[in-house]
Amino acid sequence: MNDELHEDSRAYRLAKNRFVVMLVGSIGVALLLVTIAMILYTTSGTAQLDLSRPGYTDVRSKINSDQGFTTFPSTGEINKEAVDTFEKLYNETAKQATSINAFEDGVLSDEALRINDNPAATANQ
Repeated sequence: MNDELHEDSRAYRLAKNRFVVMLVGSIGVALLLVTIAMILYTTSGTAQLDLSRPGYTDVRSKINSDQGFTTFPSTGEINKEAVDTFEKLYNETAKQATSINAFEDGVLSDEALRINDNPAATANQ
């Protein structure tokens, strides 16, 4: 009888504090995931590319946001002209994507990845 009373008391205390345990556990998991993400952010080199950081305010002002990127409208009628326009844009993009052999030496070069000093030149390629 004493064991049952002790077991019930223990179960009651655990149920009473279940919310607090869940809250502390979820905060702990969130902190762990954020820590892992920040470690990956800094070790992968992505931190050096992030222009939103405070040290890059002078670089942000030099960015040309008008790149002339052509998109296909998401609304409108579906007719022969719209399908032809879509196929033309799709074929141009597919040609650019498949024009590089994945096993060549220069696949990860700045030119192949379209990384250069002139964003306007990238938009015209």
